[in-house]
Amino acid sequence: MARMQSDIPIYDNYFHASEVPAAESPIAQGSRERNVRAAYLDRNTNQDIGILEKALLVVILIFPIMQNFMGLDTYLRASEAALNEVSTAQKYGYVAKLGYGLIIFWVGVQILQRPRIVISAINQNILVLCFLVWILITSLWAPQPLSALNTGGRCALQYLIALILVQKLTPTELLNTLTWAAAGTIVITFALVAIVPRYAYDFGIYSNAWRGALVQKNFFGALMAINFIIGLFSLLFNANKRLLSLFVIAGAALCLIMSRSTTMVLAVVLALTLLVPLAMANATTNARDRLLGFYATVGVALIGIALFNIIDNPTELVGKKADFTGRGVIWPVVWHYIQENPLFGYGHTFWIFDSRIRSEIWVRCGWVIAHAHNTYLDFWFQLGLIGLVLGLLIFANCFVNIVRIFFIRIDHIALFYAALFVLMMVRAFSETIIISPVYETFFWISFIHAGLQKARSYSHAYPQYTDQSSRLQAA
Repeated sequence: MARMQSDIPIYDNYFHASEVPAAESPIAQGSRERNVRAAYLDRNTNQDIGILEKALLVVILIFPIMQNFMGLDTYLRASEAALNEVSTAQKYGYVAKLGYGLIIFWVGVQILQRPRIVISAINQNILVLCFLVWILITSLWAPQPLSALNTGGRCALQYLIALILVQKLTPTELLNTLTWAAAGTIVITFALVAIVPRYAYDFGIYSNAWRGALVQKNFFGALMAINFIIGLFSLLFNANKRLLSLFVIAGAALCLIMSRSTTMVLAVVLALTLLVPLAMANATTNARDRLLGFYATVGVALIGIALFNIIDNPTELVGKKADFTGRGVIWPVVWHYIQENPLFGYGHTFWIFDSRIRSEIWVRCGWVIAHAHNTYLDFWFQLGLIGLVLGLLIFANCFVNIVRIFFIRIDHIALFYAALFVLMMVRAFSETIIISPVYETFFWISFIHAGLQKARSYSHAYPQYTDQSSRLQAA
């Protein structure tokens, strides 16, 4: 969209429309109204991108971010034991290096061409930046500091590309690009299953679970849950041709089911359930209806918690063991070591490299674990109490921005980020996300936080637009 005309004043990040002169012609009034609407929708960013730039972004999203063929070397291995012996360099391979080279190129171009957009994005997401800086600091006492710093650098690139995507692209353009990337990951998965099924299946007892071009079936299920939400909102926003959106919805749903990731299936159901009261609250201007919607949502959540407390083994209802498939064994062991070093933790990327403490944990658990299988425990374990507090503040800020939907009119794209946030929070209970050194989940929390922050800034601009629109209609 075009930027606002110079006669519409802009103050900092918010738009405040001036009063309409009484003698202004209807044509001029209509033009002014369109400009105010553009101000509300586009604020200080948002321009259409060319086909070449979109193609580059789709490639970046498919490979380094959604991780297709990130660990191609590991697909030739015969067992998980061999997989765990593969070095970090082998796990990521040349495809990863090429992908992150493209990210560095694109981010560098954006910083040089549009520094104000980058600075504005970072200012709105300074909390995530603080968390990132602490990750880099804890790398200094990790088992292998230089490798940990390298991983922290990848997180920094994920942070920058997520922020710039949200800040630069319009919601429709953003969903359009994400949908094409989601379609690419689904096509690659179908090709692997059809042509080289050995690569597309997981190891061990999950030999009939799809894992596409990812190393692990649970992370594949999480990716397809994200792609399902992308396809759904692409359809709702008319961001793509209907056929492409429907392909992504159906393909992601099939991949999600065949991944045998029960946690992510439940996460999608929960996200879609919570979207209903959120969308209804955001669609009305009646304060009482919004408040009732908020209380109804809280009531449903409390009822669900009560039912889970009444049932002896709620996890068995969804095909899980009462110990969360081994998580119940891991958590007490991790908690024991947290108490030994609660303030600073054991350093980012602890789980990747060999150390005396990791060997002790494996012996105590009775099996080789890749992480703590709980985001909050791993925050504390790897990053210490400081990292835990910063991580919880990020989650809390996202949650507060979602709650604002019940009380303040926010741009509809906030519902998209809210759905992704629910997916991440459900997954955080049984998996280590955001600080997982192998999977690019830091991109998604940066993406969600940036999107909700931008939607929050729209909530300030929206009253000015509606007030101006009412005055124009009255005139």
